[in-house]
Amino acid sequence: MIGGYRWDRYNLGADLLNPASGNLNGTSTQALHGNFYQWGQKAVVANASTSGDGAIAGWNNNVYLASNSWNSGTEANPTKVAANDPCSSGARLPTRSEYDKLISLSLSTQSGTWGDFSTLNNMPGYDAAIVLTSKKSGDINLMFPASGRRELNSGALSYRGRAGYYATSTQSPTNSNLSNYFSLRAAPFTLGSISAADKPIGYNVRCIQDK
Repeated sequence: MIGGYRWDRYNLGADLLNPASGNLNGTSTQALHGNFYQWGQKAVVANASTSGDGAIAGWNNNVYLASNSWNSGTEANPTKVAANDPCSSGARLPTRSEYDKLISLSLSTQSGTWGDFSTLNNMPGYDAAIVLTSKKSGDINLMFPASGRRELNSGALSYRGRAGYYATSTQSPTNSNLSNYFSLRAAPFTLGSISAADKPIGYNVRCIQDK
């Protein structure tokens, strides 16, 4: 619980869900990377081992869904669209504003071996991550693996070990073909960069309690 919001401890689709064995203060593993989703959709389009990181056969790069596909409410008062939201009952995709709040109320540290952001190529390992620690309580931690993203044109994985990308339910306010996402990357390290990119790019999802 950070800032009054209960965030999931793991990426959606992560294989390792036991807090006793999932090290949330240390390095990441492939089992913690989880699934990738295209904006506004419930279907899993890839996981941490899909296609050996290469292009995905039948990848659809033309899925530009309406602004209310994941949130039929507002940015301030989001309403989950259960038919499209992959999060379980009682949880939903976070908004851009909720990520902004998480960033402002947390301290960040890097763990694992990171590569710089000069190339899309994936690092060989899965251990790069950031740990967000609540400014209010040092015992409250969330780990976000630098698990990369699935590229627009082919679905191939890029930037693993160099950056992490996490979907929000928010459409770009300036371009309906783009969605906002939360990112983290190294060299130089940046956290909390909220940017926009084409909706069919595949991102990780970290669910938040629906309240």
